[in-house]
Amino acid sequence: MIPYAPEPAITIGHRHITAFSALMVAGILVGRTMLLRRARRFGIEHAEIAPFYLAILIAGLGGAVIAQLLLSWTRATLEPGLGLASIGALAGGLAAASLVCCVRHDSLRHSLLLLDIAAFVAPFASCVARLGCALAHDHRGLPSDAWYAVRFPEGGRYDLGLLEFAFLAALSALFLILDARRHRPPFFFGLAALLYGAFRLWRETLDVNPHFLPWAVVCVLGAAVWIPAMVCARPAAAVTRVATRPE
Repeated sequence: MIPYAPEPAITIGHRHITAFSALMVAGILVGRTMLLRRARRFGIEHAEIAPFYLAILIAGLGGAVIAQLLLSWTRATLEPGLGLASIGALAGGLAAASLVCCVRHDSLRHSLLLLDIAAFVAPFASCVARLGCALAHDHRGLPSDAWYAVRFPEGGRYDLGLLEFAFLAALSALFLILDARRHRPPFFFGLAALLYGAFRLWRETLDVNPHFLPWAVVCVLGAAVWIPAMVCARPAAAVTRVATRPE
């Protein structure tokens, strides 16, 4: 099993800074930096993408808190207190992105491009933030003696934050590989939802209090977006190959 280590922290004056809080801020900054750079790649100006990101960030954090409160209420006293729920962050961020596009009267094509840019960046930013969860050990799953479980003081358990960090790191690497070729939006949006939803369905089987339905919805949404995007991309690719074939 993986050895247990307490969460790193430093004290500066009267402030106690934990690894979780530092990496949460780092994840937000990584997301903003990558989003601005990727937007410039597609000719989108800072004045357009910055409010879009801010709306996603605020609504995502708000949705995460609200969803966690609702989950804590349904679980009675099992997990009281304030926290962040990933499904709320996804729902809030997607709702905010859609609302911004509607208010600005963006075309469907442009709206899908913006969503695709945000979806491409999401695994990288989330990976940094989940490293904070892994170091804080704040998502402890079922007892286990598997090699990828953590030997906590109270016994071996799955560290769900650590498992998600590893998955998001792999997903980020996959996106970098796929980005070597140009893909028509919403390719990355659909693929991110499909793969992350499927991973969370598996992860819920290791949780003390699993919730499968929300992640099944995410998975189905991802498949409904990504599969048509792949089908529509094939004819375009074939036409390109024919057009560029030497006589």
